Amino acid sequence: MLNDLNRSAEKLAEAERIGAYKEMAKQIAHEIKNPLTPMLLSMQFLKHKAEQNSLELQKIALSVSKTMLEQLEMLTTIATNFGTFEGIVYDFLDFDIHEFLHSLILLFKTNTEINFVDAINSEKVFINGDKNNLMRCFHNILKNAVEATEGKKERTIYIESVLLNNEIFIYIKDNGKGIKEDFLEKIFDLNFTDKNFGMGLGLPISREIIHNHKGTITCTSILDIETIFIITFPIISQQF
Repeated sequence: MLNDLNRSAEKLAEAERIGAYKEMAKQIAHEIKNPLTPMLLSMQFLKHKAEQNSLELQKIALSVSKTMLEQLEMLTTIATNFGTFEGIVYDFLDFDIHEFLHSLILLFKTNTEINFVDAINSEKVFINGDKNNLMRCFHNILKNAVEATEGKKERTIYIESVLLNNEIFIYIKDNGKGIKEDFLEKIFDLNFTDKNFGMGLGLPISREIIHNHKGTITCTSILDIETIFIITFPIISQQF
């Protein structure tokens, strides 16, 4: 009986280890896919312009190169985070969040099927944060917005910023399928997803990143009309 109990305990421990490895593999695969998508889109866009002998090819190549380097740096950060098994690693510095958002929107504008409305003004607004981790966060939210608009005749994603009481409010609105009311309370829960794909890791990780920047993220939605993500960060300084 003791031998049987020992064998059962060993099998249980092995099953738990395998389960943990599977969950880690799922999370790694999800995180790696995020930067790979804009890299693929950027290269396809560059190839298309090269085939057209575009006069702006040099400018486009420089922009794509910048994007590729940023995404490769993100992949390096992801590998480092998982390699240490200590969760997400942060490297905080002061930077202009408006410039950051303009750059991110420019990246997504390579998808010509969607109308991206950039309502971010040119004012310099500085926050203290980790650009690589915030890139992962905003990329995930924008990617979700893109997926939500699939099937719509006119696909629009609207990004706006508002300054209020030493905080910046960032609104990301899409005219997609929306989110059911009973799902809204769960979208930031680990492993929850209303899709037929994905592991439900993107939004919980995004919320964790935002909270570690002393920010907040909330979501409102109307079925078949719109979904709005509202993200806030404390402002360090601003320049008019």
